[in-house]
Amino acid sequence: MKKLILCTLSFVTLSLLFTACNGNTPSNPGEYNAKDYVGTQWITDSTLIGDGEGISPAPHAYINVLSETDVEINGWPANYKIEGNILYLHTEEETPIPLKIISADKNHANLLWEGFQGDGADGLIHMTRVAEPEGPDLDVNKANITGKWRLMYNKSIENSFTNQDPDYEPYVMIHGMPGEEIYHFNADGTFAITNSFDQIWDAQPQTGWWDVQSGKLIYATGTPDYPAVEKPDPIPAEWGETVTTLTGNVMKTYRFETFTDYSMEYINYFVRVQ
Repeated sequence: MKKLILCTLSFVTLSLLFTACNGNTPSNPGEYNAKDYVGTQWITDSTLIGDGEGISPAPHAYINVLSETDVEINGWPANYKIEGNILYLHTEEETPIPLKIISADKNHANLLWEGFQGDGADGLIHMTRVAEPEGPDLDVNKANITGKWRLMYNKSIENSFTNQDPDYEPYVMIHGMPGEEIYHFNADGTFAITNSFDQIWDAQPQTGWWDVQSGKLIYATGTPDYPAVEKPDPIPAEWGETVTTLTGNVMKTYRFETFTDYSMEYINYFVRVQ
């Protein structure tokens, strides 16, 4: 587990800091300025292990660059410094980890950690920048949501009703998705979820239906073995996720649930791909 966390921290942070935000070639190749990346967000796509040994969805990490020295990786704090084309990542418990950039532009990066596995195999991490909302806010309706959206990351917040600790803070979990997970909101009301690792995992297709009612996005999926629940008429008001942001390129949804001793909040961040 510790090795996986280090892998997540290292590769995610590196991509954020080495990718030129404006897409221009630096005047001094191999030199990067941390201030260019403050405020950007990134997620991992996949990891190529060794010399064609295989591809892995892990680490599926989310990275938020807070300052020229600090980042959050899946909600965990870390700090870094850049020297030439090497980023040195510092965590609370480990010595600095050197990471090398192989290629980068404003939206993607390939990052190398030499000998990151116990057997000495290298890891090449593919990273994607998370787009920020662009353009005007759109009405929440089927016409404006129809299309393909990539789920970039999700966030969950657990709030206890019984914890009496004065220093208590809600438990927050945030992470990217394993592989490129695409939500297909088809104009005919059919719905599907596909993932870039479906063939590797031999996964069965997830298909179902979707709708929009009163600002909420509602969908259900299933597999041939476990079909999606049939669409009710009318759809219960408590179903679905509230669309809190909808522009031409970004959609954010929110769902809240209450249990006996705690509540849960769920936030999904989508970027349109078609």
